[in-house]
Amino acid sequence: MAPLLVSKGHAEVDMKTIAIQFGVQFKLKTLPDGRQVPNIATVDLKVDIDRRDIKIHLFGNLLTDIGSLFEVFFKGTVVDLINKTVNFTLETGIPKATNAVLNLTDGYFPIPLVPNLVVDWQTPHAAIVSQTAF
Repeated sequence: MAPLLVSKGHAEVDMKTIAIQFGVQFKLKTLPDGRQVPNIATVDLKVDIDRRDIKIHLFGNLLTDIGSLFEVFFKGTVVDLINKTVNFTLETGIPKATNAVLNLTDGYFPIPLVPNLVVDWQTPHAAIVSQTAF
């Protein structure tokens, strides 16, 4: 029977640069009371992480030090996890939070510090964005 080896410690990942590009698509949401307000979705996501730019540091006991010799083999897994997390946040998290706030306003946005002044941003059509116009 082989002895059970346990390694305890922690890992740190240093990354100097990450290139993130995304576009915003305007949509229209009809609220339960019939009001139509703008909503957003993210499109054309591009996340670029240079694998040579990532440094992984393992801290712990002797087994952790031995494990750091194999850093090159699991660096790709770390990059993929970072990539998936950034994509998930941009695809779902940011639009979900933004749309929740937009829907909560019910199509009206009171102007701070100006009493009785409200922006009505209900719209019958979603915004159309092209190369030359918004």
